[in-house]
Amino acid sequence: MKLKPGLHNINYGLLFLIGIFYNAWLFGLAALFGTIISTVTAHVLKYPKDDIKNGLYGFNGTLTGIAVTGLITLTVPFVLATWGVLMLKKVKI
Repeated sequence: MKLKPGLHNINYGLLFLIGIFYNAWLFGLAALFGTIISTVTAHVLKYPKDDIKNGLYGFNGTLTGIAVTGLITLTVPFVLATWGVLMLKKVKI
């Protein structure tokens, strides 16, 4: 894919990552981990080298890593409540 000149190079990606680490180190680690996983996956699946070099897959992995990190804290109470209701249904009142 041919991209217009802009912010798609490693320098801007590093600035983005530094900003995330500065704000919250946990999200910074998640972003870094997501970037590594998505870039390695793109290489394994043999996606176009230019797209990988431009950071198309790394940026999406960064955002996914950050999003997934916050999901656990939001879903745990609902999962526990669901298990509780299912257990109560098995108990005869």
